[in-house]
Amino acid sequence: TMVVILKSGIHLISQVEQLEEEPNCHLQDPYLIRDDGTLEPWPRYTTDTDVLLYSETLATIVEPTSEIKKKYEIVTK
Repeated sequence: TMVVILKSGIHLISQVEQLEEEPNCHLQDPYLIRDDGTLEPWPRYTTDTDVLLYSETLATIVEPTSEIKKKYEIVTK
């Protein structure tokens, strides 16, 4: 479980798999981290739980805080 920060400033928490070719980032069960720390399914308006991202949309991928990780584990059970 990692936090994915997009170049647009959006922060996501997700299971992340890096792929060899573009799109090179596979997100499973991604959630948007809102400014107040709550989680919202991402992207909106779809029931898809697998999302592919291209490397040019990514700023960085980092470890989540234990608080956010616990919230993610609760919403993905």
